[in-house]
Amino acid sequence: MTRAEAQAFKDRWEVVNTAEKEELASTPMADKFRQLAALLTSAGKLGWTRDMEAEEPQVRDRWVRLRRVYHTRTGGSGAPVGGPGFDSYLK
Repeated sequence: MTRAEAQAFKDRWEVVNTAEKEELASTPMADKFRQLAALLTSAGKLGWTRDMEAEEPQVRDRWVRLRRVYHTRTGGSGAPVGGPGFDSYLK
């Protein structure tokens, strides 16, 4: 693959990614919830919920830590106030 071919490949995927982001941004929330419900139903039928249940305490703990970091770093405003990055809090 030449440098020009690699750049063309990258450019095409950037176009695809931009189109996908626009599509996701314009998708109504009701459609997104229907899609999520379909995924969760499929997970249940495939037996994946057992795995999800086993990991639930870890996921809840991770969200608690993320929420704490968010409020510490932004004061709940959404604007950063400085300090170490999020990754340092999650270890």
